[in-house]
Amino acid sequence: RGMPGLPPESNLVTRAIELFRRRAGVTEGVDAAIDKRIPMGAGFGGGSSDAAAALRGCQALYGSPLDEDALEACALSLGSDVTFFLRGAAAVVGGRGERVSAVEPRLDFAIVAATPRERVSTAEAFAWLDADRTAGRWRGVEIGDPREVERAYRRLPAADWPFGNSFDGPVADRRASVAAIRERMRAAGARAARLTGSGSTVIAVFARREAAASCAGA
Repeated sequence: RGMPGLPPESNLVTRAIELFRRRAGVTEGVDAAIDKRIPMGAGFGGGSSDAAAALRGCQALYGSPLDEDALEACALSLGSDVTFFLRGAAAVVGGRGERVSAVEPRLDFAIVAATPRERVSTAEAFAWLDADRTAGRWRGVEIGDPREVERAYRRLPAADWPFGNSFDGPVADRRASVAAIRERMRAAGARAARLTGSGSTVIAVFARREAAASCAGA
């Protein structure tokens, strides 16, 4: 069933179901309904997580006709981050999304998320990133040793996580609302405020829920 402004055949859930049916030799149709509770175009990976859920749902519905390798191949062909959502809640991801190493998820932190009315398409964000790289303006994020990334996630207080997002500069430079939210979050006590995915949602991570609530209120 369609999403506003998105033809059903372009929806990742539709594509996931059709791909599964072809790979598994399923002839019956599947009816799927999406109850979307996050903003569209937020950068939360909503479409990718829905696609992963559709693959898992088809597996359950038809008695697991695909092995895990075949299922993950389906996920990767749908999008680089679908494999992550197929696996679990936290992971270190490499390659173009096919190397997923699960990490025990932490629950001792709170996130404040703010989504401006301005939307950022993934295509736009990548185009801006490429343009800044070409012009020598890119203030990129240096990707460290995955083991160090995992160690930081496990051991450091959540507010001190040294993680970044390469889209922060290119998007904030072109979307004043994104830049404004980042500045307001910092003024309200966030040590860092960054895009999630390619935007347009900005998130700040807090070690204490009280600090997060204060930032959200501001």
